Parts: sequence; structure tokens; C-alpha cells
Amino acid sequence: MRFALIVSNAAVVRPALRLNAQNFHMGDTTLNYVFYKPSDYYNQLKKSLQLIQQNARDQSNYSHMNNKKYYDRNRSNPHYDINDTILIRIHGLRSKLDPQFTLTPKIAIQKQHPTYWVRDQMNDQITRVHLYHDLVDWSLSI
Repeated sequence: MRFALIVSNAAVVRPALRLNAQNFHMGDTTLNYVFYKPSDYYNQLKKSLQLIQQNARDQSNYSHMNNKKYYDRNRSNPHYDINDTILIRIHGLRSKLDPQFTLTPKIAIQKQHPTYWVRDQMNDQITRVHLYHDLVDWSLSI
């Protein structure tokens, strides 16, 4: 949003773009400013920029919370117990036809939600995995 300032001989400044104070929650609803000293312009500009930045911050936070609310509606929050069988996602370079998860399920041996320690049934190797990046429930994948 661009603002153009119109300065007359009487040192009265009017924003060319009219702001609706209700939309921006601005406390100062005056649209005409009178500057008696040259530094007054700088101080008023500083106050206006602070208000605009605060409104942008508030709008960003509001938008973020609103998006999170709608995202969390359909997001499951699985919790696994010890001795649950779990598949691990395979990361890294793989072709389109390679499996997306490990072929053999692993067993959860320790939990500290959302981090789990799992043991491979084939070679007893213990791996630490994160719920939202690596895990899928074995019973859901069948």
C-alpha cells in the first residue's frame, strides 16, 4: 500500500490515500496534521510507521492462528504405546517405485512423545524417530 503526502504552504499534510481507522484499529483518526517544527514530520512519520507495523503484525498473527485452527481440525495426533508395531518412513533419494516405508515393522521400546525409540526386529538395532516426520502406525497401513 503506497502513501502519497500532499504538503501545502500552510504546512498541513494530508494523506492522499484515506485510511479507514476502524479497519486498521488506529487510535489517531485525524487525517490532517499540522507541523510547527521540521522535526514534527519525522516524529509523526515514526508514530504512523509504528502503528502500521503493529497492525501488520497483529494481522499476521491473526491469520496464522486462524489457519492453524483449520489445519488442526483434520490433523490427527497419534500416541503410540510401548510394544506397538510401527513402520518408519524412508527418507533420502529413492525412485517413485521404491517403498515409502520400511518393509519390516519396528517395535516401540521407549516413548517421550513426539519422539520414540524403536527396535528393529531383524537385527535389534535401536533408532530414535520423530512422530511427525518418520512414523506411521503398522495397524493403519495394512
